[in-house]
Amino acid sequence: MPFFVQNPKNSTFLDFKPSHSTPLGLATFFWKNTQLNHSQYAETPKVDLSDLPLNDVLSQLFGPLTLIETYNLLRACQKNENLGPHINWPDYFKSHNRFWSEKVSTLFDQFDNCPQEFLCWCNDKKLENKDLLPLLALKTEDHWVEFQILAPCWQEQNLSRSDGRMILDLVVDLILMGKKADELFPQNLKSWTGQLQSIRNPMTAQRDDNYELGQWPQFVKVKKQRQGDVLTQMMEITFLNKEDLQSKLKRLIDRSQGQ
Repeated sequence: MPFFVQNPKNSTFLDFKPSHSTPLGLATFFWKNTQLNHSQYAETPKVDLSDLPLNDVLSQLFGPLTLIETYNLLRACQKNENLGPHINWPDYFKSHNRFWSEKVSTLFDQFDNCPQEFLCWCNDKKLENKDLLPLLALKTEDHWVEFQILAPCWQEQNLSRSDGRMILDLVVDLILMGKKADELFPQNLKSWTGQLQSIRNPMTAQRDDNYELGQWPQFVKVKKQRQGDVLTQMMEITFLNKEDLQSKLKRLIDRSQGQ
């Protein structure tokens, strides 16, 4: 049962604070002589929870966490000899609808190499395991040197979640191809994705330039989409009736045949 205590002597401190406030911040909680949370006030009740399972205590105290927060909590617990041996991470993950595996463990090891700015961006955008799997491809010190130079760009450029995921995939691919960070820095936020795609796929990038949207007739709207090295175009045609549609389709066919 939890019970009130005086300030424990020689207590340690869990070096972790979630980005959201916890509902239990009105008290200071201890487990095995380790203070678990930051209280909101200088003088608060001190409660010892050592009789409860640590998994349950952490889940109730911090609530749902993002992937990066979970990583930070795991590392903080591992550094604390009072806590590390007493938490079951597979069960903790399962209780939060996540799955612990060797791949997750390896991904967390990769996070150890990531600059804090990049992890902050990942946390802000609530990225999950699958979003960050490209990091597993960075195997050597040289790979990490180049990535660490570029990593602050995600936060500095305030990339959206979708843009950031795409750019991560491109940057890792290019680093594995031997490209250096100074070749990959964003020259312009709006064109960084296109810039990286041009470096990765120079032949198709040149071919894409032959299909500028302005070359199409006014009754056609075209949206370009790329998947890897394949360019697709979605076409929308404005027409009045069946005869008008047939006429415009013929113009497009003649155009494609160079007539």
